[in-house]
Amino acid sequence: MNSRRIVYTATLLAGAVFSVGVAQGQTANTLVITENSSTSLTATLNGVPYTFTGSDNWVISIPGVIFTEPFGVPTLWHEPGETTFNQVGLAGLSVGPLSVLSDIDRPPGSSGGLDNNTTQTTTFGVVLPGAVFSAPLAVTFNDLGDAPTGVPDASATLPLLSLALAALGFAKHRLF
Repeated sequence: MNSRRIVYTATLLAGAVFSVGVAQGQTANTLVITENSSTSLTATLNGVPYTFTGSDNWVISIPGVIFTEPFGVPTLWHEPGETTFNQVGLAGLSVGPLSVLSDIDRPPGSSGGLDNNTTQTTTFGVVLPGAVFSAPLAVTFNDLGDAPTGVPDASATLPLLSLALAALGFAKHRLF
């Protein structure tokens, strides 16, 4: 067997191993990535949570688990109420741990992005411990780190302040 045939056969086998199921559109595995704050990230794979720390930059590496991304293009999710994005893609070539970047500008050449807390079902795959082939992986990104904090803005505070001052003035006038 010559080297060209070996390389061709190896390429076909690698493609089969890392894209089986993804092309079929099956979704049996789930990964929910939750950014709790700019320094805390939780990745829940098939119901099992894993916590990671960092600063708007994390690598999701779970022992025995290999993530796949046959197309090699990271997925973008919109930051809630902002113009920046969260990006999830492979830290390596087409297999390995996932890289999560938060609060980034739109990368050149990319278009759109998914809404926060939306599931991507066509891009990612996962090889779980004991498995030989890649299985489809539905990935959801939920950014809680940029959610509103509950502090009222000026348009809500001003009428409340005016009402309190009017009540105080009325009470003062009636009492004295």
